[in-house]
Amino acid sequence: MFVLKKTEKFSIYGISIAGGVMHNVGQLLVAAYVMQTAKIIYYMPVLLVAGTLAGAAIGILGARIYRRIDT
Repeated sequence: MFVLKKTEKFSIYGISIAGGVMHNVGQLLVAAYVMQTAKIIYYMPVLLVAGTLAGAAIGILGARIYRRIDT
């Protein structure tokens, strides 16, 4: 998220969505390693949708808070 912000090519919404998605990707990779199976990766589509929705919600809330703090 830090790297995306530094590029100045992404909005707060895009950065939050990327953070939500990558969080879930990281969780799945660790779970696959701990459980010693790659089959858990089949859960990826569900978590990509969940990460996108959660990231969008956080992005919207973050933008609202940022606007209130900035004024």
